[in-house]
Amino acid sequence: MGDKVRESILNRVKEAKYFALILDCTPDLSRKEQLSVIFRYVHEKSDKTVEICESFVDFVEITDTTGKGLSETVFKALENYGLDIQNCRGQGYDNGANMKGKYSGLQKRIIEQNKRAFFVSSGCHSLNLVQTKELAEELKVEAKFKAPRLRGRKKHFDFEVERRDEHEPLTDPQEKFKVEFFLPLVDTAKSAVEERFEQLNAKTSKFEFLFNLDKLPDRQTLLIKCQQLEELMSDGADQSDIRGAELCDELVSIQKLLPKEGQKSPMDVLNFLSLTESTDAYVNLWIALRIISTMPMSVASSERSFSKLKLIKTYVRSTLSQKRLNSLSILSIENELSQSVDYLDIVNSFSEMKARKALV
Repeated sequence: MGDKVRESILNRVKEAKYFALILDCTPDLSRKEQLSVIFRYVHEKSDKTVEICESFVDFVEITDTTGKGLSETVFKALENYGLDIQNCRGQGYDNGANMKGKYSGLQKRIIEQNKRAFFVSSGCHSLNLVQTKELAEELKVEAKFKAPRLRGRKKHFDFEVERRDEHEPLTDPQEKFKVEFFLPLVDTAKSAVEERFEQLNAKTSKFEFLFNLDKLPDRQTLLIKCQQLEELMSDGADQSDIRGAELCDELVSIQKLLPKEGQKSPMDVLNFLSLTESTDAYVNLWIALRIISTMPMSVASSERSFSKLKLIKTYVRSTLSQKRLNSLSILSIENELSQSVDYLDIVNSFSEMKARKALV
Protein backbone atom coordinates (compact mmCIF):
# COMPACT_ATOMS: atom_id res chain seq x y z
CA MET A 1 0.00 0.00 0.00
CA GLY A 2 2.87 2.34 0.76
CA ASP A 3 4.28 1.64 -2.70
CA LYS A 4 0.98 2.68 -4.28
CA VAL A 5 0.97 5.99 -2.39
CA ARG A 6 4.59 6.63 -3.38
CA GLU A 7 3.78 5.81 -6.99
CA SER A 8 0.87 8.25 -6.91
CA ILE A 9 3.12 11.03 -5.54
CA LEU A 10 5.83 10.41 -8.12
CA ASN A 11 3.23 10.49 -10.91
CA ARG A 12 2.11 13.90 -9.62
CA VAL A 13 5.70 15.16 -9.61
CA LYS A 14 6.24 13.92 -13.17
CA GLU A 15 3.04 15.60 -14.33
CA ALA A 16 4.15 18.87 -12.73
CA LYS A 17 7.60 18.45 -14.39
CA TYR A 18 9.32 21.04 -12.19
CA PHE A 19 10.05 20.14 -8.57
CA ALA A 20 12.14 21.17 -5.60
CA LEU A 21 14.10 18.96 -3.22
CA ILE A 22 13.65 19.37 0.54
CA LEU A 23 16.12 17.22 2.47
CA ASP A 24 17.18 16.88 6.08
CA CYS A 25 18.97 14.25 8.17
CA THR A 26 18.41 12.89 11.66
CA PRO A 27 19.59 9.78 13.55
CA ASP A 28 16.90 7.24 14.43
CA LEU A 29 16.64 5.14 17.59
CA SER A 30 19.07 2.53 16.26
CA ARG A 31 21.62 5.29 15.50
CA LYS A 32 21.20 5.11 11.76
CA GLU A 33 21.30 8.40 9.87
CA GLN A 34 18.00 8.84 8.03
CA LEU A 35 17.60 11.30 5.14
CA SER A 36 14.05 12.60 4.74
CA VAL A 37 13.21 13.09 1.04
CA ILE A 38 10.38 15.52 0.24
CA PHE A 39 9.32 16.96 -3.11
CA ARG A 40 7.69 20.36 -3.53
CA TYR A 41 5.68 20.88 -6.70
CA VAL A 42 2.61 22.57 -8.17
CA HIS A 43 -0.32 20.17 -8.55
CA GLU A 44 -3.32 20.79 -10.81
CA LYS A 45 -6.31 19.05 -9.23
CA SER A 46 -9.26 17.44 -11.01
CA ASP A 47 -11.43 20.54 -10.45
CA LYS A 48 -8.81 22.63 -12.31
CA THR A 49 -7.65 24.46 -9.18
CA VAL A 50 -3.94 24.65 -8.40
CA GLU A 51 -2.19 23.92 -5.12
CA ILE A 52 1.39 23.77 -3.87
CA CYS A 53 2.25 20.35 -2.44
CA GLU A 54 5.13 19.17 -0.29
CA SER A 55 4.98 15.38 -0.35
CA PHE A 56 7.06 12.93 1.65
CA VAL A 57 8.50 10.03 -0.35
CA ASP A 58 11.13 8.13 1.62
CA PHE A 59 13.58 7.85 4.47
CA VAL A 60 16.94 6.94 2.96
CA GLU A 61 19.63 5.45 5.19
CA ILE A 62 22.87 7.44 4.95
CA THR A 63 26.32 5.97 5.59
CA ASP A 64 28.39 8.87 4.25
CA THR A 65 27.24 12.30 5.49
CA THR A 66 29.77 14.31 3.49
CA GLY A 67 28.66 16.47 0.57
CA LYS A 68 29.96 13.89 -1.88
CA GLY A 69 28.21 10.99 -0.14
CA LEU A 70 24.91 12.85 0.10
CA SER A 71 25.01 13.90 -3.55
CA GLU A 72 25.63 10.32 -4.70
CA THR A 73 22.69 9.15 -2.56
CA VAL A 74 20.38 11.86 -3.92
CA PHE A 75 21.32 11.23 -7.56
CA LYS A 76 20.75 7.49 -7.12
CA ALA A 77 17.39 8.08 -5.43
CA LEU A 78 16.21 10.39 -8.23
CA GLU A 79 17.22 7.76 -10.76
CA ASN A 80 15.20 5.13 -8.91
CA TYR A 81 12.21 7.47 -8.82
CA GLY A 82 12.47 8.07 -12.57
CA LEU A 83 12.99 11.83 -12.12
CA ASP A 84 15.41 13.99 -14.10
CA ILE A 85 17.72 16.24 -12.05
CA GLN A 86 17.50 18.78 -14.87
CA ASN A 87 13.87 19.45 -13.88
CA CYS A 88 14.85 20.38 -10.32
CA ARG A 89 14.24 24.10 -9.72
CA GLY A 90 14.85 24.42 -6.01
CA GLN A 91 16.81 23.05 -3.06
CA GLY A 92 15.92 23.44 0.61
CA TYR A 93 18.24 22.14 3.33
CA ASP A 94 19.25 22.93 6.88
CA ASN A 95 22.32 25.03 7.62
CA GLY A 96 24.87 22.23 7.95
CA ALA A 97 28.14 22.69 6.08
CA ASN A 98 27.72 19.35 4.29
CA MET A 99 24.38 20.61 2.92
CA LYS A 100 24.81 24.29 2.13
CA GLY A 101 28.61 24.38 1.63
CA LYS A 102 29.62 26.75 -1.19
CA TYR A 103 32.52 24.60 -2.42
CA SER A 104 31.81 20.93 -1.66
CA GLY A 105 28.35 20.88 -0.10
CA LEU A 106 25.34 19.05 -1.50
CA GLN A 107 23.78 22.19 -2.98
CA LYS A 108 27.01 23.03 -4.84
CA ARG A 109 27.28 19.53 -6.32
CA ILE A 110 23.67 19.64 -7.52
CA ILE A 111 24.17 23.09 -9.06
CA GLU A 112 27.17 21.71 -10.94
CA GLN A 113 24.76 19.22 -12.55
CA ASN A 114 21.87 21.66 -12.90
CA LYS A 115 22.48 25.41 -12.81
CA ARG A 116 18.75 26.13 -12.40
CA ALA A 117 18.38 24.20 -9.12
CA PHE A 118 18.23 27.36 -7.00
CA PHE A 119 19.35 26.92 -3.39
CA VAL A 120 17.38 28.65 -0.62
CA SER A 121 18.73 28.53 2.92
CA SER A 122 16.35 27.24 5.57
CA GLY A 123 14.09 29.85 7.12
CA CYS A 124 12.72 27.65 9.91
CA HIS A 125 15.98 27.55 11.86
CA SER A 126 15.64 31.20 12.80
CA LEU A 127 16.14 32.27 16.39
CA ASN A 128 12.93 32.88 18.32
CA LEU A 129 13.44 35.38 21.12
CA VAL A 130 11.01 35.45 24.07
CA GLN A 131 10.64 37.61 27.14
CA THR A 132 12.58 35.49 29.62
CA LYS A 133 11.31 37.37 32.63
CA GLU A 134 7.65 36.80 31.72
CA LEU A 135 8.39 33.15 30.95
CA ALA A 136 10.12 32.70 34.31
CA GLU A 137 7.14 34.19 36.14
CA GLU A 138 4.77 31.92 34.24
CA LEU A 139 6.85 28.87 35.23
CA LYS A 140 7.07 30.18 38.81
CA VAL A 141 10.84 30.44 38.62
CA GLU A 142 12.63 33.28 40.38
CA ALA A 143 13.67 35.76 37.66
CA LYS A 144 16.96 36.57 39.29
CA PHE A 145 20.54 35.54 38.58
CA LYS A 146 22.36 34.12 41.55
CA ALA A 147 25.83 35.50 42.13
CA PRO A 148 28.52 32.80 41.91
CA ARG A 149 31.05 32.39 44.69
CA LEU A 150 34.28 34.12 43.67
CA ARG A 151 37.62 32.47 44.30
CA GLY A 152 40.32 34.62 45.80
CA ARG A 153 43.68 34.83 44.10
CA LYS A 154 46.61 34.44 46.43
CA LYS A 155 49.61 36.66 45.89
CA HIS A 156 52.79 34.59 45.87
CA PHE A 157 55.41 37.22 45.09
CA ASP A 158 55.82 40.85 46.04
CA PHE A 159 56.45 41.94 42.45
CA GLU A 160 53.09 40.62 41.17
CA VAL A 161 50.86 43.39 39.84
CA GLU A 162 47.52 43.71 41.56
CA ARG A 163 44.38 43.55 39.43
CA ARG A 164 43.00 46.90 38.31
CA ASP A 165 39.42 47.79 37.58
CA GLU A 166 39.68 47.04 33.86
CA HIS A 167 40.94 43.51 34.60
CA GLU A 168 38.50 42.71 37.41
CA PRO A 169 36.17 39.74 36.71
CA LEU A 170 32.46 40.46 36.39
CA THR A 171 30.79 39.93 39.75
CA ASP A 172 27.27 40.98 38.76
CA PRO A 173 25.58 37.77 37.45
CA GLN A 174 23.17 39.70 35.22
CA GLU A 175 25.98 41.68 33.60
CA LYS A 176 28.04 38.49 33.24
CA PHE A 177 25.13 36.79 31.42
CA LYS A 178 24.73 39.80 29.16
CA VAL A 179 28.42 40.08 28.20
CA GLU A 180 29.36 36.41 27.94
CA PHE A 181 26.16 34.88 26.55
CA PHE A 182 23.41 37.24 25.38
CA LEU A 183 25.44 39.71 23.29
CA PRO A 184 27.46 37.00 21.46
CA LEU A 185 24.19 35.13 20.80
CA VAL A 186 22.53 38.25 19.33
CA ASP A 187 25.60 38.95 17.15
CA THR A 188 25.57 35.39 15.81
CA ALA A 189 21.82 35.47 15.14
CA LYS A 190 22.05 38.88 13.46
CA SER A 191 24.84 37.82 11.10
CA ALA A 192 23.04 34.55 10.27
CA VAL A 193 19.74 36.33 9.50
CA GLU A 194 21.52 38.92 7.34
CA GLU A 195 23.28 36.16 5.39
CA ARG A 196 20.01 34.32 4.74
CA PHE A 197 18.16 37.45 3.65
CA GLU A 198 20.99 38.29 1.28
CA GLN A 199 20.61 34.84 -0.31
CA LEU A 200 16.83 35.25 -0.55
CA ASN A 201 17.11 38.74 -2.02
CA ALA A 202 19.63 37.55 -4.61
CA LYS A 203 17.09 34.96 -5.82
CA THR A 204 13.80 36.87 -5.41
CA SER A 205 15.05 40.14 -6.93
CA LYS A 206 14.74 38.52 -10.37
CA PHE A 207 11.17 37.32 -9.67
CA GLU A 208 9.73 40.21 -7.65
CA PHE A 209 7.89 41.82 -10.58
CA LEU A 210 5.74 38.66 -10.84
CA PHE A 211 4.62 38.70 -7.20
CA ASN A 212 1.82 41.18 -7.92
CA LEU A 213 0.72 41.59 -11.52
CA ASP A 214 -1.45 44.55 -10.54
CA LYS A 215 1.68 46.71 -10.22
CA LEU A 216 3.76 45.93 -13.28
CA PRO A 217 6.44 48.46 -14.37
CA ASP A 218 6.40 50.25 -17.72
CA ARG A 219 6.85 48.10 -20.81
CA GLN A 220 10.54 48.91 -21.38
CA THR A 221 11.48 48.08 -17.77
CA LEU A 222 9.25 45.01 -17.88
CA LEU A 223 11.00 43.75 -21.01
CA ILE A 224 14.42 44.13 -19.34
CA LYS A 225 13.24 42.20 -16.27
CA CYS A 226 11.75 39.44 -18.41
CA GLN A 227 15.01 39.10 -20.35
CA GLN A 228 16.95 38.91 -17.06
CA LEU A 229 14.57 36.20 -15.87
CA GLU A 230 15.09 34.30 -19.14
CA GLU A 231 18.85 34.40 -18.55
CA LEU A 232 18.40 33.20 -14.96
CA MET A 233 16.31 30.24 -16.13
CA SER A 234 18.85 29.28 -18.76
CA ASP A 235 20.97 26.16 -18.44
CA GLY A 236 24.10 28.08 -19.45
CA ALA A 237 23.74 27.09 -23.10
CA ASP A 238 20.99 28.18 -25.48
CA GLN A 239 18.12 26.43 -23.70
CA SER A 240 15.87 28.36 -21.30
CA ASP A 241 12.58 27.58 -19.58
CA ILE A 242 10.94 30.75 -20.90
CA ARG A 243 11.30 33.38 -23.61
CA GLY A 244 11.63 36.86 -22.12
CA ALA A 245 10.05 38.85 -24.98
CA GLU A 246 7.04 36.53 -25.16
CA LEU A 247 6.63 36.64 -21.36
CA CYS A 248 6.54 40.44 -21.52
CA ASP A 249 3.73 40.35 -24.11
CA GLU A 250 1.80 37.78 -22.07
CA LEU A 251 2.02 39.90 -18.89
CA VAL A 252 0.71 42.98 -20.68
CA SER A 253 -2.10 40.95 -22.24
CA ILE A 254 -3.26 39.07 -19.16
CA GLN A 255 -3.31 42.20 -17.02
CA LYS A 256 -6.44 43.25 -18.92
CA LEU A 257 -8.16 39.89 -18.38
CA LEU A 258 -7.58 39.41 -14.65
CA PRO A 259 -10.30 40.45 -12.19
CA LYS A 260 -9.92 44.08 -11.16
CA GLU A 261 -10.56 43.43 -7.47
CA GLY A 262 -8.16 41.55 -5.23
CA GLN A 263 -4.39 41.08 -5.21
CA LYS A 264 -3.00 39.26 -8.22
CA SER A 265 -0.52 36.91 -6.54
CA PRO A 266 1.22 34.04 -8.41
CA MET A 267 -1.27 31.49 -7.03
CA ASP A 268 -4.24 33.67 -8.04
CA VAL A 269 -2.92 33.91 -11.60
CA LEU A 270 -2.14 30.19 -11.77
CA ASN A 271 -5.68 29.34 -10.70
CA PHE A 272 -7.09 31.82 -13.23
CA LEU A 273 -5.06 30.30 -16.06
CA SER A 274 -6.03 26.77 -15.09
CA LEU A 275 -9.76 27.45 -14.60
CA THR A 276 -10.02 29.37 -17.88
CA GLU A 277 -7.91 26.76 -19.71
CA SER A 278 -5.52 29.48 -20.90
CA THR A 279 -2.26 27.70 -20.10
CA ASP A 280 -1.42 27.17 -23.77
CA ALA A 281 -2.01 30.83 -24.62
CA TYR A 282 0.18 32.04 -21.74
CA VAL A 283 2.71 29.23 -21.66
CA ASN A 284 5.72 31.35 -20.56
CA LEU A 285 3.77 32.93 -17.70
CA TRP A 286 2.41 29.51 -16.69
CA ILE A 287 5.95 28.08 -16.49
CA ALA A 288 7.47 31.10 -14.71
CA LEU A 289 4.80 31.18 -11.99
CA ARG A 290 5.02 27.44 -11.41
CA ILE A 291 8.79 27.67 -10.96
CA ILE A 292 8.40 30.55 -8.48
CA SER A 293 5.84 28.56 -6.49
CA THR A 294 8.08 25.48 -6.54
CA MET A 295 11.04 27.15 -4.81
CA PRO A 296 11.02 26.18 -1.07
CA MET A 297 11.17 28.76 1.72
CA SER A 298 11.78 26.38 4.62
CA VAL A 299 12.43 22.74 5.51
CA ALA A 300 9.57 22.50 8.01
CA SER A 301 8.06 19.50 6.18
CA SER A 302 11.18 17.41 6.72
CA GLU A 303 11.25 18.42 10.39
CA ARG A 304 7.65 17.20 10.76
CA SER A 305 8.56 13.88 9.15
CA PHE A 306 11.10 13.33 11.96
CA SER A 307 8.24 13.41 14.46
CA LYS A 308 6.59 10.49 12.64
CA LEU A 309 9.94 8.70 12.52
CA LYS A 310 10.21 8.85 16.30
CA LEU A 311 6.64 7.60 16.71
CA ILE A 312 7.08 4.68 14.31
CA LYS A 313 10.60 3.49 15.12
CA THR A 314 10.42 3.09 18.88
CA TYR A 315 12.49 1.12 21.37
CA VAL A 316 10.36 -2.03 20.96
CA ARG A 317 10.60 -1.71 17.13
CA SER A 318 14.24 -0.70 16.83
CA THR A 319 14.97 -3.54 14.36
CA LEU A 320 12.29 -2.35 11.94
CA SER A 321 13.40 -2.88 8.33
CA GLN A 322 13.95 0.14 6.08
CA LYS A 323 11.20 -0.89 3.65
CA ARG A 324 8.61 -1.33 6.40
CA LEU A 325 9.69 1.97 7.99
CA ASN A 326 9.18 3.82 4.72
CA SER A 327 5.79 2.20 4.07
CA LEU A 328 4.45 3.04 7.53
CA SER A 329 5.88 6.55 7.36
CA ILE A 330 4.38 7.44 3.99
CA LEU A 331 0.97 6.06 5.01
CA SER A 332 1.04 8.16 8.17
CA ILE A 333 2.47 11.37 6.72
CA GLU A 334 0.47 11.29 3.47
CA ASN A 335 -2.70 10.16 5.20
CA GLU A 336 -5.12 12.08 2.95
CA LEU A 337 -3.57 10.72 -0.21
CA SER A 338 -3.50 7.16 1.12
CA GLN A 339 -7.27 7.27 1.68
CA SER A 340 -7.84 8.04 -2.00
CA VAL A 341 -5.92 4.97 -3.21
CA ASP A 342 -7.95 2.25 -4.91
CA TYR A 343 -7.91 -0.65 -2.47
CA LEU A 344 -9.08 -3.11 -5.11
CA ASP A 345 -5.85 -2.65 -7.08
CA ILE A 346 -3.87 -3.19 -3.87
CA VAL A 347 -5.75 -6.41 -3.07
CA ASN A 348 -5.22 -7.72 -6.61
CA SER A 349 -1.50 -6.88 -6.53
CA PHE A 350 -1.13 -8.52 -3.11
CA SER A 351 -2.97 -11.65 -4.24
CA GLU A 352 -0.72 -11.97 -7.31
CA MET A 353 2.39 -11.67 -5.14
CA LYS A 354 1.22 -14.19 -2.53
CA ALA A 355 -0.67 -16.65 -4.75
CA ARG A 356 0.28 -20.28 -4.15
CA LYS A 357 -1.10 -22.79 -6.66
CA ALA A 358 -0.61 -26.51 -6.33
CA LEU A 359 -0.52 -28.60 -9.48
CA VAL A 360 -2.44 -31.90 -9.18
